[in-house]
Order: sequence, then structure tokens, then C-alpha cells
Amino acid sequence: MLSQDTLEVLMRSEQSLRGPALSVYLDVDQSNPRNRNREFEATLRGLLRPVEEDLAGREPELQLFHSDAARAASFVKDYKPDAKTLVIFSDQASDLFWAKGLHVPTRESAVWERGLFLRPLIAALDEYESYVVALADRERARLFLGHMGELDEFADLFEPDGRERRTVGTDHWRSQASFQRHALEHTLSHVHAIVQALLEADQRGNFDRLILAGGIAVRSQIELALPKRLRRKVVSSVELPVGASRGEVLEAVQRIEEEVERKEEVRVVEELLTAAGKGQGATVGLDGTLEAVARGQVHKLIYADSFLSDRAGCLSCGAAQPNGESSCTRCGGTLEPAARLLDTMVDRVECNGGRIEAVKGKAAELMTQKDGGMGAFLRF
Repeated sequence: MLSQDTLEVLMRSEQSLRGPALSVYLDVDQSNPRNRNREFEATLRGLLRPVEEDLAGREPELQLFHSDAARAASFVKDYKPDAKTLVIFSDQASDLFWAKGLHVPTRESAVWERGLFLRPLIAALDEYESYVVALADRERARLFLGHMGELDEFADLFEPDGRERRTVGTDHWRSQASFQRHALEHTLSHVHAIVQALLEADQRGNFDRLILAGGIAVRSQIELALPKRLRRKVVSSVELPVGASRGEVLEAVQRIEEEVERKEEVRVVEELLTAAGKGQGATVGLDGTLEAVARGQVHKLIYADSFLSDRAGCLSCGAAQPNGESSCTRCGGTLEPAARLLDTMVDRVECNGGRIEAVKGKAAELMTQKDGGMGAFLRF
């Protein structure tokens, strides 16, 4: 699972690099028809081609690039896609090669520069919240930590009942009151152990959200026993057998996460539209957003995932102009064509330390209906 520790290891690796390194973020998601029949191999070649062209005539750097590009291509050729994004870092001169599949999407890119292009990884770690799943019945509880589409089981608690169940009428029959008291004590002990394990995970700073799973009675008891700070993290509760496979748990969690994310996106978009309407640190629409990007004002850029500009834009002065023009009529700067404008704006915001969020579903509809599908919260 990708973590802050992984990122720190990569950052330390940068210090030993002898020259430029190749960083690749490749869409390998098999739910995307474009990637069927291993078409992502052709996509990789397309990403590498502009870098190679930029290095034309710059020997021996071009040779170094060819070496790292060949290593990346060889790895991708043998790669069995089981993720959404494949990340590769390569610097043969420093004997560095690192590859990992991410279960979340990132923007595709191939970057050749000194150091590793870590910004998309940093953004993903920041954007995707971590969560714990507490899956429990009366005797057993399993705790899972999930982040960025991955799920790891980190605790399996077992609280055996210990009661001998005998038929009424035997010499060993227990009174109904005693039976119920024993059951209550057992349940309270089990729930206490679960809550303690969750508190320990919370103290380690392991998660942002909590999902309760299992039988409804146990789920209710756990939620009632949670301290306030943990109860505030509960985002959903779901019926699931305690013996469910990891895949079944992950499937249920992904459905919940999708619902939670869509609701959160609607909340953020409504907040953006309200703030922009009041002129309080936000702007909406291509014109205002492009100007804010050009000035380095954007704290968070938000756009509908279906957004496609019908105009070109100048990142020098922030003017949006008819597509097809080559230079800005306001300042004379170079215009980014409509087809590349969004990517260029995203790059500029990320370079300035801003955040990016592409919204879907109802949130995207709100953005598109109100203000053309784009807006931003501003720093100043």
C-alpha cells in the first residue's frame, strides 16, 4: 500500500541520483476500452515520443533517456494490468528502477528531469482519504485499513462466548436471567476490545473515515460505544458476514466510498458556487479561473470531469480567446489551444502548490449548468 513512508523512501532516493530520471504515469485501467488488448503499450510510446524529440541533438543525455525508456517499455511489455495507474521511476545511471500499480487514476505523463516527478503521488496521498473497516459479529472482529483502492487486514479479534448451550430441563439448565447477563457481559467485553483497537489505530493517525460492517446489532453496539471523535468518522454501516473475503469487503467498501465521494463533491461545489456568488475567495467560469491560474492565485482548481474548453487561453495574462489563434491579442503571449488548455492549467496550479479536484455525477452537472464546468478557491 502506498504510504507516506513510501514517499519518504523515494525522496531519499532522489539524493543519490547521478543525472536526469524518467518518471512515467500510465493509465492501465482495464475498465477503460482504450486499454484493451494492451493498447497502453502504444500509449507509453506516445508519451515518450515528445520527450525524445525535445532531446534531439543533446548527446549523451539522449542515450541516457533511451536507456531508461527501454527499461520502462520492457517492464510494461511484461506487466499484467491489475491497477488503474502504473507508476515507473527509472535512472539506470544510478541503478534506480521503481514501479508500482495504483488503484486510483492520475493524469498520464512522461517526465525527464533531474529528480523524480513525485507531484502526482503527493497529490494522490493528499486527496484520497484513508479509512478503517470494522467487520464484526458477536465473537469475532476483523479490522481493515484501506487507502487509494487498496485494503489490508491489520487485526483479527476473537472473543469466544464460552457458554455451554444446553436444552431446558437438564440438571445444568441456567436461569434465563443468568444466561442473558452472561451474554451481555460477553458482548460488552467484545465491543470494548473492538473500540480499543480502533482507538489505537486512530492514535497512530491511520485513518480519516470509519465504516462499520457485520450484523446490525453488533454494529449498533459498537457505534454507541465509540467516543465522539471516532463516532464523527463513521460514514456508513453495511451488512456483511464476518467471514467475508477480502475481495468482498473491498467491493462493499468501494461502493460506499463512491457514494461518500460523490456527496462530498456536491458539498464542495455548492460551497464554491456560494463563495463565488458572494465574491468571497472563489471564482467560477473559464475566464475568471484562467486569470486566477495565470496570477498564481488558485488554492484549489475544481472542474467537471467532462470539461472541454471551446477557447484557447493565455497563461501569461489569463485571457481566454477564440480557438485557432496562435498569439494573445492582449499581451502577445503564446496561446494554449483549447485541446490542451485544461492540462496546462492543471500543471500550472500543481507547480504553484495548489490542489486539483475533478468532480463527477451531480457535482459535475452543477458545475456545468451554473458556470461552464470550472472554478477555483483562491489564496488571495
